[in-house]
Amino acid sequence: MKRFEGKVVLVTGGNRNTGLDIVEKFARDGAKVFMCGSSEASTAKGAEELKARAAAVAEMLIQSHAPDGKGGFVIEVLPALPKEWAKGGSFKGLCARGGWVVDCEWKDGKPVNVVLRPANALVDRCARPEVRFGGRPLGFTMKEVLK
Repeated sequence: MKRFEGKVVLVTGGNRNTGLDIVEKFARDGAKVFMCGSSEASTAKGAEELKARAAAVAEMLIQSHAPDGKGGFVIEVLPALPKEWAKGGSFKGLCARGGWVVDCEWKDGKPVNVVLRPANALVDRCARPEVRFGGRPLGFTMKEVLK
């Protein structure tokens, strides 16, 4: 359980700089966060900044690219993992191209468990992406992918 799970936090001045950092910290620690700014426009701008930060973190963890030369596409796991996170960590539920969802656990900067699953029943399972780490295929079979 996260430190502030189940708690509600109201952050005033949360639409810029330190306020945004505080909003982000409480949210990471499990709180439901409401942020207020000096105007509706500035609060909306702060919300967009938080979305941009989340997208940047997601891009450090996975990147999906169009064609791999065989008509498919590539998902690269941990393409820009920060040194401070290399010791170990995990993520679940990041969405990739083609309707696939990726979970990954890593240790010493390398993936130790990667799960690729379809986001819904409409995903074309025959169009399985190639999953890579460090530019090299991870090499697992379709049966393992779809467990």
